[in-house]
Amino acid sequence: MKALLKTFLLCIVVVLQCSCQNRESEIFILPEDYIGYAIVVFNQKDGEKPKYFEGKRVYEIPSNGILKTQFEADYGMAEKFESFTKSVSEKNRIKSGVFNEGLSESMVSVCCYSNGKAYSRNNESISYLKVFIGTKSEVKEITTKFEKLDLANLVDN
Repeated sequence: MKALLKTFLLCIVVVLQCSCQNRESEIFILPEDYIGYAIVVFNQKDGEKPKYFEGKRVYEIPSNGILKTQFEADYGMAEKFESFTKSVSEKNRIKSGVFNEGLSESMVSVCCYSNGKAYSRNNESISYLKVFIGTKSEVKEITTKFEKLDLANLVDN
């Protein structure tokens, strides 16, 4: 009986892993010396037209940190995202980190990448992704600011 249960659980794990789709790789172009959150709001008719560089989506984040784009939301397992300042150049690359492990108090990093949905005042869903840019202590402050945002208000304006 235990062997049958183990086989069943293994089959479930394999099916779940196979059903996860990889999404397109992404590049974030950030303003020089930018500290804060970067939010990409998808499916916006008045948003920026989709751009690609070497087969990767390009999100050019404006100085307010909020990019409205015509790209469709792309859910699934993130293979890779890269962050740069000004242009796609290795010298402009920003290190990616994990909130508690990869961030330092002195080096600016990009962390906390995640997708989400919010609902507008007329109950339409708004798909977005966000990343935080800063040192470890700055990211803690940025997280607090992000939690207070009304995403529906950002899109309605």
